[in-house]
Amino acid sequence: MTLTFDINRALKNVAGHARRAQALTGVPGIAIAIVSDETIAFAQTGSTTAGGSTLINSDTVFQLASLSKPIATTIAAWQLSHGATWGWDAAIARELPGFSLANQAVTVGALFAHRSGLPDHAGDLLEDMGYGHEEILRRLSLLPLSPGHIAPSGRFVSSYAYTNFGFTAAALAVARAGGCDWPVLAERVLYQALGMTSTSSRFSAFEAALRAGTAAVPHQRTPAPLAGTPPLPANPSWQATSPVRNADAQSPAGGVCSTTRDLAQWLRLQLGLINDGHFDGAFRAQLALTHQPYLPSSTGYGFGWNVDLGSDGSDGQPPRPVRWSHSGAFELGAATAVMLLPQCQTGIVVLTNGQPIGVPEAICRAFMEDAFSDSVDFDAILQTAAAMMQDGIYKVHEPLPSRPSHGARIADDYKGTYTHPFYGPFTVDGSGQGGDIHSAFHIAMGPLATPQLNRLALYGGDTFLYEPQGENGGGQSAVAFASSPNGPITGVEIEHLFEPYTVGNEFPPSDALPSYVADTWQDVYFLDTSLVIGFDAMLRSWTFVALTDQPVALVVYRPYGNSYELQAKTDYVTPRPYSVNTFFTGPIAVKAGDRIGFHQKELGTIAFKLDPDAPQDRGKGNFGGRVWFTPGANAPSFEFSSSTDRTYLIQVEVAWGLRGPGIARRSTTG
Repeated sequence: MTLTFDINRALKNVAGHARRAQALTGVPGIAIAIVSDETIAFAQTGSTTAGGSTLINSDTVFQLASLSKPIATTIAAWQLSHGATWGWDAAIARELPGFSLANQAVTVGALFAHRSGLPDHAGDLLEDMGYGHEEILRRLSLLPLSPGHIAPSGRFVSSYAYTNFGFTAAALAVARAGGCDWPVLAERVLYQALGMTSTSSRFSAFEAALRAGTAAVPHQRTPAPLAGTPPLPANPSWQATSPVRNADAQSPAGGVCSTTRDLAQWLRLQLGLINDGHFDGAFRAQLALTHQPYLPSSTGYGFGWNVDLGSDGSDGQPPRPVRWSHSGAFELGAATAVMLLPQCQTGIVVLTNGQPIGVPEAICRAFMEDAFSDSVDFDAILQTAAAMMQDGIYKVHEPLPSRPSHGARIADDYKGTYTHPFYGPFTVDGSGQGGDIHSAFHIAMGPLATPQLNRLALYGGDTFLYEPQGENGGGQSAVAFASSPNGPITGVEIEHLFEPYTVGNEFPPSDALPSYVADTWQDVYFLDTSLVIGFDAMLRSWTFVALTDQPVALVVYRPYGNSYELQAKTDYVTPRPYSVNTFFTGPIAVKAGDRIGFHQKELGTIAFKLDPDAPQDRGKGNFGGRVWFTPGANAPSFEFSSSTDRTYLIQVEVAWGLRGPGIARRSTTG
């Protein structure tokens, strides 16, 4: 089957897609730039503020959020080909003195590809508290890392976890090689060279555009997006965000502001349509490395790009072209996306001034599908994109702890300073006198010179609630004070503050799921010996891809000698078929070396891929496989009988920072 590319049809329809997206979502403004060979086209709809009279145009300045990442690796590609004496696989500890992680083998490239072993979004909560990048990077050294190794390719590899500040550290090493700070390097090697006069890696530039009325004001939606709610609610309203997100601390990862006119030039550079003395062959060779998956695969994350190397159809899948893409998302009011088809010399970038609900991704996808088909259903594409965005970004809130039945103490019993090596210090204080815990009672966190004051509201007993600030706020958090029985307060634990590590098998793109199946075995316990907890922590939730609605329970196994014993088992859950399902477990204490498994009562539900070397795998009859199991009615949960090399799509989230290391110890009293 041969794909036929019709750019004229795609160009004709794109403005209508933008208007339809605005009609269905109410997002205030949308701007689009398209490059196809030597053609440059723009489209836009809406205004810089909800209901405002200043219309969006190709010179309107938007925050790009994580669309900054492929821009950053473009800059890195130039620097690594002009003056740097090292490459992508250089050790970060050597190239950025003062930045040290628990594993000295972590490389610059591993950080750019989110393969360092740091937990998901490590450091983002410190940014929300007001810490700058220097302090955040220093504190990252305190975090344990997921296990890593040197792959046959010679690259350092750990599990994938998206980390803005790991990415930022890699970029700062590049800036050090350039002898300047990151915004200066970006201006010098990319923005000036391409004539991107409205683009900057400094928040002050976006503030200036806001004051001049040339910027798209960020907005948030009511009702707020939340997993499990309708992704496209009727009659939403949009409110301007205040304060506006300042991402200077992670500028390379999320701090760029730009226009569609400027970004059209960057698209041309990616597609090889700009060739001059500045962007020479050495640069293009390095840039090409950013367009490859970090690990040998047909799809995956590279250096700042999601990469799909495409298919000619010979693998049994529908043919598809090579594709490079990335999205940007600020919950505080920006959503962006870029997609390029290099074989077709075509790219599109979509910018919006509303929090992420799938609009730019839907427009990018519909534009590319229009180029190959005359029967594109934009409403269905938008619905799918909105649902995926909502489930991927806006997590289900963990239930608050049970309300204690005993009464609270007086305010002075809680006042004081609490130390924590990663998140602290915290200071609990207030103007209330003696027993008044309702008068200006607060907890201060963040830099001592500029602390955030968060009001504490009594929940019950020694537990209070507060509203976390910043990009990752999103609802109430419990503040639980700890004490010995009938003794004084000794510490405090803030439920919002933890670092999540994912342990499990990586999920494939949704279009690959047709090659996965579910078990027909009944009443089977499974243990995946490769899914190892790396350190003592609290297990919070588990996620899996379900193909049926059959009940299933998570099981934690602990090794004892040459065998395993069941350590914990959750209640059975009923998943949504053909969906990614996440369930909170309640805190389960796990130790380094524990393994993950599950039990299915009836037929299977968790999707798996057959071992390619044994496509009719019914069990190896020994323990040579990665996944051990024991089938049969009422099978004991710890006596395994056989194994398989199936890859089950299951993950757990373990939290460093809850319980144990999460308790900030009281060091002074009020």
